Amino acid sequence: MQSQQEGFKYDPLPDTRSFRLIKEIASDATGSHLSCVLETFSLDACPSYRCLSYTWGPALISDAESGETTDTARFELIVRAEGTAGVLLIHENLSDFLCELSDSSSSGSKQYMWVDAICIDQDNLKDRSSQVSMMDSIYSGADKVIVWLGKDMADFSDFAWFHSDALASEYLQGSQTDSTLKRTNVAAPIFQGAYRTEPGILEKWQSYCRFFEQRRWFNRAWVVQEVVLARPSDIEVWCGNERLRWTNMVAFALGLFLSGLGMDIRTMRNRVKGQFNGAEVVRLGALQEFCERGGPDQESSCGDVVNLKELLQETYDVTDSEGRRHAFLQHVLAILRPFDSFDPRDKVYAAMGIVGRFLPSGSRPFIYPEYERPVKEVYEHTAKFLLEHLPYLSVLALVEDPSRRETVNLPSWVPDFCSQQANMSFRGATQMRYNASAGQPPGPFWSLKDSILSLRGGCHDTVAQLGISLTRPAEESWLSESGALLEFLEVIDDVLRLCSTLDPTYINGTSRVQALWRTWIADQESLPADFLHQFRCLLLYHLGQASGSQVQRVTDLLESIVYQMTVLNGSARSEEDFLLTPQQVALYAIQNCAKPEERTVELDAMLEEVSECSQHFRFLIGRAQPFRRLYTTSKGYIGLGPMSTQVGDEVWIICDAKTPFVLRPQPENTNAPKSPTPTEEVKQFRLVGETYLHGFMNGEALQSGLLDHLRWIDLI
Repeated sequence: MQSQQEGFKYDPLPDTRSFRLIKEIASDATGSHLSCVLETFSLDACPSYRCLSYTWGPALISDAESGETTDTARFELIVRAEGTAGVLLIHENLSDFLCELSDSSSSGSKQYMWVDAICIDQDNLKDRSSQVSMMDSIYSGADKVIVWLGKDMADFSDFAWFHSDALASEYLQGSQTDSTLKRTNVAAPIFQGAYRTEPGILEKWQSYCRFFEQRRWFNRAWVVQEVVLARPSDIEVWCGNERLRWTNMVAFALGLFLSGLGMDIRTMRNRVKGQFNGAEVVRLGALQEFCERGGPDQESSCGDVVNLKELLQETYDVTDSEGRRHAFLQHVLAILRPFDSFDPRDKVYAAMGIVGRFLPSGSRPFIYPEYERPVKEVYEHTAKFLLEHLPYLSVLALVEDPSRRETVNLPSWVPDFCSQQANMSFRGATQMRYNASAGQPPGPFWSLKDSILSLRGGCHDTVAQLGISLTRPAEESWLSESGALLEFLEVIDDVLRLCSTLDPTYINGTSRVQALWRTWIADQESLPADFLHQFRCLLLYHLGQASGSQVQRVTDLLESIVYQMTVLNGSARSEEDFLLTPQQVALYAIQNCAKPEERTVELDAMLEEVSECSQHFRFLIGRAQPFRRLYTTSKGYIGLGPMSTQVGDEVWIICDAKTPFVLRPQPENTNAPKSPTPTEEVKQFRLVGETYLHGFMNGEALQSGLLDHLRWIDLI
């Protein structure tokens, strides 16, 4: 029913330290008449208050996609302030929370709360920009943060079972003063296969995945700041009239991640994103602990937690406090990639809100929220800032696969921060100290004019053949176990085909088999001595799972894989060069010929052993592979590059960059803006993305003659 009252009109805030809070939240029995009181305070002198973390629009993804509940569905809230009153239109999900709050306890509705949709004048861009710049202080100053997942209780009981205090006592141990990482017991039965044997556990896992998949809160960019800036013990998770402990949720998701179990149970939606259900909670929990321990200026190693200060210094080669804060901004922007935002600019502003907590008192944010600026301009400004303040052109490593870009007319060298691509840069994902441009001449190495980035580098090779991507768009059949197995068999068959086109002895003197498995995981450091055994276990695990299959496509793939392994083994110089040893191939072949009921205990025992041994290799694949594919070059090298890499793309060594890049030549455009480096003929390219090229990650290309062929190019 249309309200007879006028819309609520906000009074301007008196100064830049002022903000608004609501209290006395009330509703009638039907929830159709909501009201609250709005008051203004200074951050320096305000009462205790709570903050709300929720989603604008529908709480469930299915409602958002079906259109049953839309962002235009608004409910009336009567707001009373000093000397005025009026109606404010709010989203249904917020209305549901206010009704729950007013019903849950009389004291809860009387406490002060901060809710962005009510406490910020959303129609006033100046007020909106000013208040968004204060959100780090607002959330870190709250007594409690309430996470509202919506009123829908579908799958909640099973989801809550995994986070119950009874089960958490098995996987969350130690002192509450310790970090969640230290307290998480990866050896707990739930992470070690109990889900395969306990009655009804499969249905619980399915509910767990659906619950994560359906709640939009887990994919919202602003929740990162809202949760990270709060103390873990001060966060309450609400779903309808039920409550969960945030620390239990973080520990359980962390256990899934560390045990490798999370990748085994991931759903189709997250298979496409290259992550598992609960990955968002792991990111939130890790970043929360970083910030609790001092953020980029963290002094102690904390023993059980990765030292963020050391991580930023090693990854970005920054040594001073200001440099670490610049690096921290890029680090948080990378963490935010899988998350959604109602306004595309908020991916940048939410990241800056977290970094702002660690700026010196009185400092202006590196990037100030300005909602009147177009999205393209905000993204370009952010990329330029990172380009100017961080070494090694590291912002280029954030550029997503071209197929994942959404912002129109964005220069190819500017990351599209609203893209939800989940992979990290090679250096960020692998912690490798790559230095592909080692031995470069003196600078300058880049210049920027308008939207053209000019770089100095050399073309090392051209892409000749492509492999398929492990995270190519999924079919519905992938939801089943047989579908996932078929996917992986196709990938194995394809990479063996690529490997067979290489010379038996690779350019660096190793075998082509070693070049293959090292490239597949981007040659991540600290590889154990038995790593070849782990790779073999990965192959055996999937081949063993498929033995005796009655699916013709699976049978054909198995025959092709065994044949290609036999051919590759024929050129092996030693057992170290075998993909699988002849004994392993023979054991597999014998078992594959048997009927399912005739399978021996030897195969079952082997599957159990190799499943455990291959977990670490699968984990490394999960870090390096998303949205990437193997390729070979015209000179006979093998690389791991962006999913959209095409035959004919060029592999470039760029001066001052730590990794090579795949670039796509562009036809000459006589009407294009002139390059800022007009002393020679300059060709234009579009950036496809960074790449790993085996044997050329530490200056080998420049040392082998490319140094004499460096030139300027333009990225458009």
